Amino acid sequence: MSDQPTSPSPNLDPDPSGRDPVVHAFGIEVRRTRHAREWSLDDLAEESGISRRMVLDVEHGRRNPSLLVILTLARALDVTVSRLVGPAEDLFARTRTLPGAARRRGDGPPEQSE
Repeated sequence: MSDQPTSPSPNLDPDPSGRDPVVHAFGIEVRRTRHAREWSLDDLAEESGISRRMVLDVEHGRRNPSLLVILTLARALDVTVSRLVGPAEDLFARTRTLPGAARRRGDGPPEQSE
């Protein structure tokens, strides 16, 4: 199996359920990786020590997993964190602007001197 992430295509429109598309993209990759291993939710929960409910919520984008959960899922699935996070990172880069980005590019309002 390749260590290259797949490209999910989550809906970028606001989700009525309140799911963040970036968090959902991570969950989609966890689910795809689990399916590629032909594991059930119970298999991943048992292998990782993470509750079945938490795994299900992560896969459906209902929970924003902590770094420890991400690391644990990657190890249990025998993939790199980059593999699991890659699609979410790509989506974040395409859809999010950081507050200081415009200022660093010189597009923001001029700084006022005191």
